[in-house]
Amino acid sequence: MDSSDTPLAVPAGLHGQRLRSAEALLPCDLCGQREFEPVDMLDRHGQPLETVICRSCGLVRHARVPSQDELARFYAESYRRQYHGEESPSVRRVVRAWCNGLRIFGQLRPWLRAGMRVLEIGAGIGATVKVFELHGTDAHGIDPGRGFCRWGREHLRARLVCRRLEELPATGDWDLVLLIHVIEHLRSPRHALEQIRGLLAPEGMLYVECPNLTAPLARPGRCFHQAHIYNFTPRTLQQLARRAGFNACRRFSGDDDPNLQLLLRRAKPAEPEPAPGYWLEVLAQMNRYGTVRYHLRRSYLRRRWRTLRQYAFERIYGPQFLRTILRVCAGENQLRQAAGLQAPLEPVPPGALSQRRAA
Repeated sequence: MDSSDTPLAVPAGLHGQRLRSAEALLPCDLCGQREFEPVDMLDRHGQPLETVICRSCGLVRHARVPSQDELARFYAESYRRQYHGEESPSVRRVVRAWCNGLRIFGQLRPWLRAGMRVLEIGAGIGATVKVFELHGTDAHGIDPGRGFCRWGREHLRARLVCRRLEELPATGDWDLVLLIHVIEHLRSPRHALEQIRGLLAPEGMLYVECPNLTAPLARPGRCFHQAHIYNFTPRTLQQLARRAGFNACRRFSGDDDPNLQLLLRRAKPAEPEPAPGYWLEVLAQMNRYGTVRYHLRRSYLRRRWRTLRQYAFERIYGPQFLRTILRVCAGENQLRQAAGLQAPLEPVPPGALSQRRAA
């Protein structure tokens, strides 16, 4: 018997329910097929949310994908308030975003040079944009959220514009695009990656970071999120990138890391590799832990310890660190080290970037 025909063990939380009409669902964004199996009927808060997995490639998503207009209104008007409880960012959120920007810059530094054009899509308050700018790149960001965008421009002095990816022209002159915890929110991640490919210079790169479904960040029964339309594994993310015209340049995360972190380089689009039965592997990995075993894992305990240390830092030193951040953003370069910044990037040889863009 082919593995794709193996009967599915219904995961906990599905309660034996089946898809109402597979024909009514949009085709899979990765492989284009329409054969789905149900995964769960509830979100992490116990609210109704029908989640399915593609039997052809293993991509997991909402059964009902919102329209582009629904998503545009939601992220422009409701997302920050509904999920963060904020119209403007708290001290803790700014400090956490800044530290995250420092981490990402540190990972990508070997591929960066001063003057490179960097664009972050879904930039939020623009902390990562500002970190990259202060290290010497020509960094900009876009975000549909008006309140956070305004705060980032006024306080961090980040170069932010309240726009959506669909509104950007395919200029083909960006050296690096950042897509950090954004791809899981999109209506069509493949279409978005194809648009980003049009933004990039011929040798341009894309950094993608998103949750790793097969190394869940939440205990069983709390994996799925109303705002996370898609749920990626290392394989499905790389195959989607391959189809959209990217090759993996460097993977910073392991299979068990709760977040996927992947640096991609612009390439020719290619068909995804067949993966018969992979959907069963995904389900097995998702359901390999019960609640007790999940909380007793060494990786979970280490992550919880790091999280608690971060919370303590944010609570005790957050206001002081934020003041330092704001002073550096205002031009007080003597505080760079106190804000966690490294030495500025080395400049590219004269004319190298312009020659590459012209090519």
